[in-house]
Amino acid sequence: MITNMPTGTDIIAVTDPYAAVVNVAYNSLGVGLSNETNTAAYYAAQARQAIEQAFPGAINTINTFTGLPHYDRMLKAGAYALFGALESQVNGNLPVGWNFGITNGVVHTLDSWMQRINGTALAAIAGATAAPVIAATGVQGGQIPNCTSAYCPLVQFTYVGAYDHIETLPTPSSAGVAISGNANALNVTIPGPIPSGITKVRMYRTLVGQSSPLCWAGDVAVTVGATNTVVTLSAGDQSLRSDINPPSWISYLWRPETAFLYNLAWSSSQASVYSSSDLFAPLTPSSVGMASANVVSMNPVNMFIGVGNNITPSSYAFGLMQVGSAYSASGFPLGLNNNIAYNQGFIGATGIRARSLVNLNGTYTPTISYTYYNASNPLSGAALTQASATPTAGFAGTGVGEIITWNIPAGTVVTSINQTSATGTATAGQFIYEAVEQRALYA
Repeated sequence: MITNMPTGTDIIAVTDPYAAVVNVAYNSLGVGLSNETNTAAYYAAQARQAIEQAFPGAINTINTFTGLPHYDRMLKAGAYALFGALESQVNGNLPVGWNFGITNGVVHTLDSWMQRINGTALAAIAGATAAPVIAATGVQGGQIPNCTSAYCPLVQFTYVGAYDHIETLPTPSSAGVAISGNANALNVTIPGPIPSGITKVRMYRTLVGQSSPLCWAGDVAVTVGATNTVVTLSAGDQSLRSDINPPSWISYLWRPETAFLYNLAWSSSQASVYSSSDLFAPLTPSSVGMASANVVSMNPVNMFIGVGNNITPSSYAFGLMQVGSAYSASGFPLGLNNNIAYNQGFIGATGIRARSLVNLNGTYTPTISYTYYNASNPLSGAALTQASATPTAGFAGTGVGEIITWNIPAGTVVTSINQTSATGTATAGQFIYEAVEQRALYA
């Protein structure tokens, strides 16, 4: 039950089930476009035309009836209720003084919160990599009890930028120290130097005698360039925020279905006039109501990508390979490449695969290079490159839809793929490189 600040686990637990609805609703209800067939919206449009010809005086009733099967009418109310409640929960539980600001056009605190918990805020600065050094001390009013080094609280810290959601990934945990005698607090040394753009350090520690979770213990203003800054933690366990934990790299990314619902929740208006060429125009989305691309992972192209993204089989894949011809790389919206035509952007793929569109007439094992980010090189740096990556097994030429996969290390975000060579007997066939879904909806 979500009673305080919603954690990443909380948010995924309540958004993934609603995302599952989109997979069914989008395919069966449709979006009502003129080139659509065999959906509820299509048949409702046909009914509207027939009823309008025979009973034109019932136009208002007809519009209501034929609009009901449209996906936005069905899903918006629930999406607004869900994301509105989550956002209210975030707003109501932010620590005093925390400010998410308005960055990159984002005005919803829930979106900023998602960036923070995933460690993917676009303006993030690389975090410190050395564990903090702690020492027991005695201060007036200190509330940490005596304990052996094995039961001493463990400490981590992060850097915070201009706004409070711009938070780096945490340091490793400190080693434990004994707290004895008159000691009732911990001095934590921040090695530094404090990088440019950092306004404060955010402190986390475990409860006495526990190794997890790491709970928020407070923020401390720092000076850029400072070294060996000492921060004193003296508050007792009862004063910590167990519902605010350090960012965890890409652990709680939204699926494309969730990003679509999020956008739908903030959509501002609905067309009231329906024409025969486009009978059910979608809701007008808010230009600042889309989920930031850096909190959304990709799906395979044959799953839901987004209303405006599912255009051709190779759209929003990494590339198309025509065996016997050249590899053709294709891009997808990354970073800030969202737009209000429902073209949701994505941070990238947490796994990659190749899927045949036209049967290969023999065996085929491609070698690729790919660019990526990971926790050691988050979005604050340039993408890294992995060369000479081969799949776990190549294509056997067993038919359309055959899939081969690569072992991508956990915590990797793939942003581009290039096929560099191949072996095998196939001389014809076609396949695409695409994402592997990060989490199954029906696990």
